[in-house]
Amino acid sequence: MRVHLVSLQAESYPLTTTPLAIITLGAFLRSRHNGVSVTYTDLQLSDLEADLLPALDAERPDIIGISAQYGTLRQAGLLLDRLRQEGWFDRSRVVAGNVLPTYAYPWLLERYPDLLCCVGRGEMFLLRLVSQVAKGEVDPRRLPGCAWSEAGRPTLSDANRFELELLPPADWDGLFARYTPGLYEEVWVEASRGCPHKKSGWGCTYCAIMPDAGSRDWRPRGKDSVLTELSVLARYGISHIRFADEEWMADQPERALTFSNELYGLRRELLDDGIPMPTFDMAMRVDDVIRRNRRGGNGDLLDMGAHLDHKNNHKRIEALRRLHEIGLKQIYLGIESGAAGQLRRYYKGVRPEDNELALNTLTDLGIQAACGWIMFDPMVTPAELQENVAFIRRNDLLPASPHDSFVTYPLSRMRPLEGSPSVKVLRDQDLLGPRTATIVEYEVRYEDPVVAGIVDQVVEWERGIARPALYALKNRVARMAWRDGRPPEDDRMLADLYFALKRLDLALADELSRAALNGCGESGLAAVRFRLEEERSSLVGGVRGATPILTGAADPAA
Repeated sequence: MRVHLVSLQAESYPLTTTPLAIITLGAFLRSRHNGVSVTYTDLQLSDLEADLLPALDAERPDIIGISAQYGTLRQAGLLLDRLRQEGWFDRSRVVAGNVLPTYAYPWLLERYPDLLCCVGRGEMFLLRLVSQVAKGEVDPRRLPGCAWSEAGRPTLSDANRFELELLPPADWDGLFARYTPGLYEEVWVEASRGCPHKKSGWGCTYCAIMPDAGSRDWRPRGKDSVLTELSVLARYGISHIRFADEEWMADQPERALTFSNELYGLRRELLDDGIPMPTFDMAMRVDDVIRRNRRGGNGDLLDMGAHLDHKNNHKRIEALRRLHEIGLKQIYLGIESGAAGQLRRYYKGVRPEDNELALNTLTDLGIQAACGWIMFDPMVTPAELQENVAFIRRNDLLPASPHDSFVTYPLSRMRPLEGSPSVKVLRDQDLLGPRTATIVEYEVRYEDPVVAGIVDQVVEWERGIARPALYALKNRVARMAWRDGRPPEDDRMLADLYFALKRLDLALADELSRAALNGCGESGLAAVRFRLEEERSSLVGGVRGATPILTGAADPAA
């Protein structure tokens, strides 16, 4: 039985990222099914025409599996069209999984009726499919979480629960036998899946909810498998890894503390062999950094020490200290807003002071916070925008060095994802717009016409600089924080540029919302943008010739 797994390239994502989905599935298949061979193609590093199609002709796989993550719609269409042209839908079983098939399978099946789509987790789907193909009889009704076209209509089978502890270590040896490890700019490892706040099928309003069968709730992987993967990656010379978990601690401070001690033991073993432990970063909720004792007085609100005896906070803090000692460099912290009204709408379960306490706690521990942020949602008010600006400035979230905490993008706008609670909420409020070109997210309308005018100016502002170039710049600066020592002059120059651009982004939100509150119309708002665009043009122009990273960036003055 031959299986060929293909990972697509997200065109708007500028970094080359390890295709964790396909090597996780490949390892699971080989651990559960004798006689199966698995081959990988990563279309970030391989070419469809020159590499993949000749490999398929030589290999003649029984199953071709496509991992179609967010942002890969165009490449998915190109690949599926070529597979159809080359007759592979007749010669093999072609299946697709990941984000696009999970949330947009009707769209895919309308165009490719012979395709099978995996909706949700893929391990049991692929394992059952291999067994069916081996017997020569494929019945999509008996494949868990399978969507297929029946009489021209999409049909969906029930999903099965999958115990994450059954996952073996991902097939890093198989991937790196094909692709040199150093080609990857981001290396991901998975220690858990799900989020405890999604168990009810709700969670944060903007966050997509997986199909059920246990996949919504938080589940850990076996610790031995995770430790094995870290050891393998260290021995391949990987210097930094990113945990792919939605929520790393998940209100399990005792487990986090135990795991941190096991990571410490792994680091010691590696050092005994002369191998450095990779540094790492992870994502956490605000209330898993520290939980505020709301019975304290106002003077205690932002003091970490006043809350240590509350809700196992001492274990949370001790785990974070230990992780930082081992190599934790950064926590992606989902604060999203500094305005109480927005946090209620987002169903975050925290207040601005909880966000502030978590930030202060990470600062005290020496851990950088990369703060998830949504400045604009369809019901935001100019006053809330001002609250957000004040929160960012009060908490020093506009960095001055690569090691400082920061908001990811000060002007971020909510675009509801298919599968998120916000789709229903905004549809009920008549604020949901059409699908975007990604087919898995939606445009929105703004309840306040004044805010709509502000957003129009933000959209024009963003046209003035290439977003992929800016994202690449952001990630180059981020990698500076993972390295010790003084960065070279070119890197320092790029970091200074990036920080200045962030300050201008926030200045735009500040000045536009102030102007709106003072009754400025469209021409007044545009005048604010024009003035700041001139300043940005000067900044970008001053370094454009010194580095290729801004090649293709639009001229803000054009």
